[in-house]
Amino acid sequence: MVNVSLRVIYKPVAEALPTIYRNLGVDFDERVLPSIVNEVLKSVVVDICQILVTF
Repeated sequence: MVNVSLRVIYKPVAEALPTIYRNLGVDFDERVLPSIVNEVLKSVVVDICQILVTF
């Protein structure tokens, strides 16, 4: 098993913040970002593993 950690630095578009807060809440970053980052990270790891297996 391999452990991977990832740090994400993000800056939301200032004009979109009122809509984001209204639709997702002020804690959107704690509720939404972890699941999105986790899925993207898994996808990238799978892609890299497939590339490495073909060598």
